Amino acid sequence: MTAPAPGRALRWALLLAAALPSTATATAPCPSAIRGDSARAWAPPLDRPVTIEADRISLRDGLDRLAASAGFRLSYSGDHLPLDRQVCLSVRAEPAGVALLHLLAGTGVEPLIVGPAQVVLPPPAQPEPAPLAAPVELATIVVTGSPAGQARRELPLALDVVRGEDLRQWGDGGLAAALSGAVPGLWLWAQAPNSVLASYASIRGASSFGLSYPKVYIDGIELANPLLLTGLAPEAVDRVEVIRGPQGAALYGADAISGVMNVVTRQEGADPAAPRFTARSDVSLTGTDYAGGAVVGQRHALGARLGSQLTSGAVHLAGGTEGAYIPGAARQFLSGHGTLRHVAERWMLTGLGRFSTEVADAPPSPLLPDSSVRPRRGLAGGTSQSVLTYTLGSNLRILPGERWSHSVVAGLDGYRLEGVADERTPITSATDSALRAAVGGAVRGTLRLGTVRHQPLGGASWSDLALSAEHSILRQWASIDSGPRDNRASGSTRHTSGASLTGSAGLAERLFLSGGLRVEGTTGNDPVLIPMAGAAWVVGGSSVSLKLRAAYGKGVRWPTGAVRTAFSGGPQATRSAAGLDPEEQSGLEAGADLAVERTVTLSVTRFDQVASGLIQRVGVALDTSGGPGQPRVTYALENVGEITNHGWEAAVSVRGGPAVLRGAWSEVDSRVRRLAPRYGGDLLPGDRMLEVPRHTLSLTATVRQSGWLATGTVARASDWINYDRLQIAQDFAAGQPARNFVGQRLRSYWRTYPGVTRLRLSVSRDLGSHLGLTVTGDNLLDAQRGEPDNLTIVPGRSVGLALRAAW
Repeated sequence: MTAPAPGRALRWALLLAAALPSTATATAPCPSAIRGDSARAWAPPLDRPVTIEADRISLRDGLDRLAASAGFRLSYSGDHLPLDRQVCLSVRAEPAGVALLHLLAGTGVEPLIVGPAQVVLPPPAQPEPAPLAAPVELATIVVTGSPAGQARRELPLALDVVRGEDLRQWGDGGLAAALSGAVPGLWLWAQAPNSVLASYASIRGASSFGLSYPKVYIDGIELANPLLLTGLAPEAVDRVEVIRGPQGAALYGADAISGVMNVVTRQEGADPAAPRFTARSDVSLTGTDYAGGAVVGQRHALGARLGSQLTSGAVHLAGGTEGAYIPGAARQFLSGHGTLRHVAERWMLTGLGRFSTEVADAPPSPLLPDSSVRPRRGLAGGTSQSVLTYTLGSNLRILPGERWSHSVVAGLDGYRLEGVADERTPITSATDSALRAAVGGAVRGTLRLGTVRHQPLGGASWSDLALSAEHSILRQWASIDSGPRDNRASGSTRHTSGASLTGSAGLAERLFLSGGLRVEGTTGNDPVLIPMAGAAWVVGGSSVSLKLRAAYGKGVRWPTGAVRTAFSGGPQATRSAAGLDPEEQSGLEAGADLAVERTVTLSVTRFDQVASGLIQRVGVALDTSGGPGQPRVTYALENVGEITNHGWEAAVSVRGGPAVLRGAWSEVDSRVRRLAPRYGGDLLPGDRMLEVPRHTLSLTATVRQSGWLATGTVARASDWINYDRLQIAQDFAAGQPARNFVGQRLRSYWRTYPGVTRLRLSVSRDLGSHLGLTVTGDNLLDAQRGEPDNLTIVPGRSVGLALRAAW
């Protein structure tokens, strides 16, 4: 497929913009004050006078602040209210009923008084379609991409939202399936059940070698190791917000070179009319060509919500096992997530705690020749690997009035791993005894302060000025599991401080401008400046609107980060990385977002980025100490040079009645532009970057009708270059000279992989108000090899049955 020329696409966008009506804005400007009908009498408790000044907040926050200010209980469910929709609320000594009707305008919901201090918001007589079946709206409030939360229509950059419902449809391990099927330009390789690490093939091309990843947050708390997000319980997720590319780095700092991912957990209050407890039990049978008979997997989850809409708490627990899809490969896992939330008239406090633990056996691939298989020491002297991750933190928002908002985020995130195999070299760790399993861990403590000044400029214009400052302490330790535990090296501590000043403005609800600058410094590195700038222009009315946007950003990744220390050779790699230049990526993106009623949304983005200093683990010397027939390769970290990442992304959503069709497509050209003077690896100028698909495509169809929910997804990645790792392993085991596996000689093992297609289906049926049944099919095309290379094996066709209950 040939991408349209940028000039032609821009001309079409401008012609369409000129043709759209411009007499009405997509979102009405905030009124100076809401006034009710003085002749109307309100029954208690809606007669209580309230004074609230809140501009551009989410409907959820507006409802909760109103209930806190008026002092009554407000019960509602997010199943029939657009809680993330942007609203304005400005009332002064007016009855609470006036403010409530203003917030509920257009939802079809009428408040129902059920007691002297309780109001219920029941479903409308003709309920709106469930949120799952509605396309993403530009008016949705997102917390990623702006210091204090902002409507998507005001942001100049491409930001995608994946609903937690999509994750929960696929149960445990659904992160790769949901993100690769919904976020254009982002592709995660399918992982085997016993793999504990996420593997990003492309985030708008390459931002590293084998260690590409976005900077990941959970409710604003940064993870110490983003590759360990796989242990997140889907039941605890409200949505995942994703920024692709370096445009978000000015807000989020170093390590956001390829993007930012913020997981927003479920913080809904405990509606007295809604179920307080949930349970789900999944059983699956998975085929495999490498073990006798079908493999049995199971997963069980429990959840509970307590309290009220204003003060609530929730707990989610999940655990299960996976059978041996290849001989000796088994997995056990357990995860938990808890949240607390309290809403007052002028402040909101949320807290979270989570953990996940996993023990898995990682035997060598059965495709390897027997002579190449050497046992790797794990927890019990065999092939076990284990991972423990945890997060603990809180987020305080202070809302003293319409003009100011303040935030305080404090938290800890950490992990510990043992026996995790290093598979980011052409030679598999089961073949070369020089490649050992990683042992170590890290804990990151973060404190971030922020304040935002909102200034109305008259009419429908406004400006925001935001200042944030943060300090984090990262304590990390890592080594290679090569013998007695007293050989493990001591750890290191790294301090990082950063401050950002950003501004944004909206002019006549048409033109939106954003810009910012961040200064950040860390132990052992000079401070860096990280800029960002962008603009968006919205035209059209409530039925049809078009947004044209463009943004520039720059990101930096330090060479001694926690991820590289953990998976590139422990302290020795850290010392090697200390003399390297940091990885950087900068560039432009431009695009258009079209929304037609609630029927069609279309987004197209062009990006042009340059990455420099990318670090590769290169074989640089030969080690024959193992004796004849046992070659070994030693490695060092090296800067490669400059990489260009160019391409197109598109996402579409079409709704008709009870059905929704969503699609995502990307075309990426990630290529070496020049090499560093001392680079000794296998790349040459003009080469395509390894393991980056040129094309990705996904289509998801969802139908919800009369208690039934059916979803099918087909996703495909195609045309990438990677090593013939099976041939390398065979040649290495046969005792070929080690010099054949380093430098330019590795190019003889390059091969083009045509692609991989994933097909998934899910059908759910409600069995009354408390029970439901779900049947799922995954990897229905039964592809077990070829992603991302010919040595990796994943489970085959899988069929699962899940019973869920709520009471």
